[in-house]
Amino acid sequence: MKRLSVKKLVRSVTYMQVSLLLFGLAFLTGLVLFIRAVGSDGDLSIGEGILGILALVMSIAGFGIPLYGHFIVRAESRIDYRTGLILNGILMLIYFFFYFLGL
Repeated sequence: MKRLSVKKLVRSVTYMQVSLLLFGLAFLTGLVLFIRAVGSDGDLSIGEGILGILALVMSIAGFGIPLYGHFIVRAESRIDYRTGLILNGILMLIYFFFYFLGL
């Protein structure tokens, strides 16, 4: 089996893989924070709040990457660019809702 170097691996990553990776990380972070918030009756530390904001930033970046890749770079991917937009857009709206609910 041929091993890929790090440079070749980084060059072979598509914009949709990055978008879906950011979605997965933001979703898992939000899920862990949601479980911690339910278990602690809504008391989260400052570090966990920063993690929530980081998850929001990841979902915003995951929303912008398919737009940039499809409309600016004109790159095509096997996965439709709307998949990244819909998944990250819904997650972004959920994070905005929880953010304003916490204020």
